[in-house]
Amino acid sequence: MELFARVGSSSVSDLYKVKLSCKEFREPVDNDYIYEFASMEKLPMIAWHASEGAASFFER
Repeated sequence: MELFARVGSSSVSDLYKVKLSCKEFREPVDNDYIYEFASMEKLPMIAWHASEGAASFFER
């Protein structure tokens, strides 16, 4: 779980990619502990339509 927190602290986009990469990662990545460290610093600053996965992040 600490690994996922480190990935999330670097980039929420990378965290989302980790979640999509393997079925085994889906549940652990959705842990609230992970999202406490998530960084939105590297998200694009342009208007965009959130995918279902991105929208679920912002609903937290």
